[in-house]
Amino acid sequence: MARHTLAALGLLLALTPSSALPESPALKGWGTELEAALAQAKTEQRGVLLYFHASWCGPCQTLQQEVLPTPEFQAAAAPFVLVALDADSPAGEAASARFHVASLPSILALSPEGVERDRFSGAPPLPEILQTLEAWAKGQSTLDDLIRASRARPFDLELAAELAEEYAKRGQVAGAKAELARIFAFRRLLEGSPRAFTRGAADAGRLGTAREFPEVSERLAGQGELLAERVDALLARGYFSLAVLHYLKVRDYGAARRVLQSLRRRFPDSPQSGQATYYLAIAQHHLGRSREALSLLKRFVREGGGGPGVVNKVAWLAHQKKAWTPWAITLARESLAEHPSESGLWDTLAELYADQGDPDAALRAAQSALEQAPEDPYLKGQVLRFEAAARARSSAGKAPGAAP
Repeated sequence: MARHTLAALGLLLALTPSSALPESPALKGWGTELEAALAQAKTEQRGVLLYFHASWCGPCQTLQQEVLPTPEFQAAAAPFVLVALDADSPAGEAASARFHVASLPSILALSPEGVERDRFSGAPPLPEILQTLEAWAKGQSTLDDLIRASRARPFDLELAAELAEEYAKRGQVAGAKAELARIFAFRRLLEGSPRAFTRGAADAGRLGTAREFPEVSERLAGQGELLAERVDALLARGYFSLAVLHYLKVRDYGAARRVLQSLRRRFPDSPQSGQATYYLAIAQHHLGRSREALSLLKRFVREGGGGPGVVNKVAWLAHQKKAWTPWAITLARESLAEHPSESGLWDTLAELYADQGDPDAALRAAQSALEQAPEDPYLKGQVLRFEAAARARSSAGKAPGAAP
């Protein structure tokens, strides 16, 4: 399964994996109700730390084993009211949509009024997390810092792209588009003055002696083209952020499709163009174009080299969307024949078999996953889950009057 993306949002299971697992000791002291945490924060005039996690999320387990239980983290988090939400729960799904959470784990800093101040995702090293919490406790935020830096350096296009991403993460689409407009404006200047660098070299050459001109010209040769390429790379990054971090999260699939199609058309050689194929498939599926979506997924697998990571990503999507199941099962089995140690892909195959109504095959796949990682608590829970499903089906088949 895709453990580094928020893949399980919107997914309803007959028996969820988390129900088979004990509560993490690392989350003792964390509340599980956001509104109650906000009410407490208002009363005590404190900020809130909102932690999104899931039982299947590998980096979440890293945080909960190596970071959250440490005395250093607990001391740094003391100024905040703590609340942790399972992203697969109804409350977690609602809060994820509210705050545009696109990956797990994510920890957000909220005001007592429930307004996001900042966030980080993944499992950074403990010193980096402590530094972040210290800044949050002082009222500092990444977005505010970027805005101040942007005002001081209005022509810093890298900064504009980073700021566009931060706005998109928070669902502030007007801010994201404003930063993209800055990059577009610079691109227009380059398009309107293709010989500006050559003329600039001549202007600079006239300031000194004639013998210095060749060196000046050589240093500037090709700089216009290189700068245009860099600006295009930043625009591709901005398109991707807007489509994936905002439009897909708010389920505006038509807008997501338009932006992603434009990205692939205008910047076909960018790294984001390849990833756009996958997200465009998601948009097409939700727009009722499942056949086009499947064609895009096949292309994504092919262009991605067909490795187990790519296969796992699209197979998990098939499970999540309850679509293309026979194709995804075949794809996963073929990949596992070459990469039998991929526990995550075995787990995804188990889910796909369950989607197809074959709990026995699902149990065998879950057991194969556990064989690759015998100590993984999530995979242990999966085996228990599919064992229960297989027993239930067997009992139903033996019930009086059951169909043969």
